[in-house]
Amino acid sequence: MSNPPPDNPIYTVGHSNVPLEAVVALLRRFGITRLVDARTAPYSKYSPQFNHEPLSRGLPEDIVYVYLGHALGGNPPADGTHALADYEEMAARPAFQHGLEELLALRRDHVVCLLCAEEDPRKCHRSRLLGAKLLAWHGIDVQHLGHDGRVEPQSALEAEGHQQPRLFGG
Repeated sequence: MSNPPPDNPIYTVGHSNVPLEAVVALLRRFGITRLVDARTAPYSKYSPQFNHEPLSRGLPEDIVYVYLGHALGGNPPADGTHALADYEEMAARPAFQHGLEELLALRRDHVVCLLCAEEDPRKCHRSRLLGAKLLAWHGIDVQHLGHDGRVEPQSALEAEGHQQPRLFGG
């Protein structure tokens, strides 16, 4: 594959409880070559096929797994000081800003998709934190993929006014 254009989209997807093959088919449909895991804890007791190790081993060779959840994850601090995810505070962290830089560097040479667990981007930090900051700070209108193939741009979600805090990130 040739290098994507500098304005190529950044996609997101929530794995929910679908088979890994369904997510791989969706990634291939959009030409995605880097699956960037944005989960703070890359494990799921309900969908173990998306646990870090099986996922990183189970992707086809043309889709590379990259873990950035340590920087881009949406869970509040483990110290219990926040009942709600404070996305503004999280976005101000140097680790978050570094994570975005890594994501943007990947985007220069690959078509990237951020992965989290929640299918609906309205309920997930993929839109509330990552998509919001990528649009506001970098002018990138993140494209949220649904399992049915629908594509929802970040700008449309923001026009709906969904950007409210959520318990424990997500």
